[in-house]
Amino acid sequence: MRRHRMDPILKLKFISLLSKNVGTYRYSGWKYKNIWTIAPEKGAPSVSTGATLARPQQHYGYIKDLHSSVITSHHCFLDMLLLVISLLVAAVSAGPGYTRVFTDLDGNGNYLDFTDYEPDLLADGFDNAIDSVLQTGMWMYYENTDYNVQAGSVYWVHGIDIGVNFPNDYIDITSSLRYAGSPYVLNDDTWTVYEGTSFAGSEYYGSYDSDSLGNLAGKVSSLILTGVSPWTIYSGENFSGDSLCVYPDTDHDTGADGSVLDFGIFPNMASLGINDNSIYSVKKGCWTKKVINATKLHVDGRLNNGAWGHLDL
Repeated sequence: MRRHRMDPILKLKFISLLSKNVGTYRYSGWKYKNIWTIAPEKGAPSVSTGATLARPQQHYGYIKDLHSSVITSHHCFLDMLLLVISLLVAAVSAGPGYTRVFTDLDGNGNYLDFTDYEPDLLADGFDNAIDSVLQTGMWMYYENTDYNVQAGSVYWVHGIDIGVNFPNDYIDITSSLRYAGSPYVLNDDTWTVYEGTSFAGSEYYGSYDSDSLGNLAGKVSSLILTGVSPWTIYSGENFSGDSLCVYPDTDHDTGADGSVLDFGIFPNMASLGINDNSIYSVKKGCWTKKVINATKLHVDGRLNNGAWGHLDL
């Protein structure tokens, strides 16, 4: 199953009832986000760096403003039926990942809840305002809008109900944010490739084989895996050319309730030992004898339930 997240809008994915091949779906103008809540400063929960806290109540979102749609599928009627069903599900449920962002350290000040991408925090009145977070999943906090299309710093956090204070150099600089992995299942087997190093710019996401990466074919500069399955990446489309097996084994988080998260975090192609812009297709499983020995990403801090750190461009 593939999903192309090229723009800061809701990207929906559908399984054709007659085929495992999934088209690229783009619904410009559909935007799914949380109904946000501003809390009084005294009412915000306390967050200590690396602390495990209770997950906040989710504020479910809404969908609006269909301006245009481009559908590439051999089964349009079935796809549109699945679209309606998926939109109804999206309207009443949120994924397992979330982030609550605060204007002050230790979970103090005003806050906003997110379960989806936000390409421009100015639209929420929260640009350059984040000092601390409470979250589940892997989230990237970008210095610039649109996920650092213009080069900038990235602060990342992954974990399960983990609270983190940003260091001084990263306080009040975040202008966009997004997560990595499945919006539906915690620790699902997924891959996401990014156009820029440090997970910047456009991305292409999948949880099944992909014989092409669409507009990002040959333009991949970083990679994040989630779940437990290895993936084989290829230097050619249709699973051709040089191949490399990659496991999501650079990071492992365990929550207080026993839930787990597994990641393979590769902020550049050098961390995979391959050339930049050399990935053209991805296949689930390990289909080559060449297996990468990944090393853990440098972190600012690490606990059993998560880790956090920074990437500078």
